[in-house]
Amino acid sequence: LLVVTGDVVVEDNPAFTFMDSPAGPLRYVAGSVAIRRNATLRTFGQLSRVVGIGGRLDVLDNPLLQRLRFENLASAGTVSITDNPLLLAIGPSVGNPVLEPASLTSLRSAAELTIARNATLGQLILPAFAGGGFVHVSDNPLLPACQATALPAWSRTVTGNDDTATCP
Repeated sequence: LLVVTGDVVVEDNPAFTFMDSPAGPLRYVAGSVAIRRNATLRTFGQLSRVVGIGGRLDVLDNPLLQRLRFENLASAGTVSITDNPLLLAIGPSVGNPVLEPASLTSLRSAAELTIARNATLGQLILPAFAGGGFVHVSDNPLLPACQATALPAWSRTVTGNDDTATCP
């Protein structure tokens, strides 16, 4: 299975804690990918080999999610990562890559990128990101605002992040 022509939805799973082994050779989802309201999901790496999503990538309201992979994803129509209160980082691994895998490090483009209301998010570094039409990064109190303003975009809104933190 190389392509899913529809959507991939992982939502409302009350006892789902860990999804880390790649989903075979899946490389492209023509529709959208939604990871929503999974009460006990801590790590999501099942789609780590996917390089393209034609529609939206929505990662929403996963109260225990700490790690999000998608390290090979190069493009998506829209990327929205919101309301994941324990999500630690988006970008390169900051420690042991097995314990703290990279996430979204290959993302080059998205028409819209929204990162909002992730209470413990402390890193947003997208080294391959060449630009988005609209970048909205808000209400991530531990995230250095300078990391958000470093993302190239046609239009950008950055509010409610840590304005006192410095970036190298």
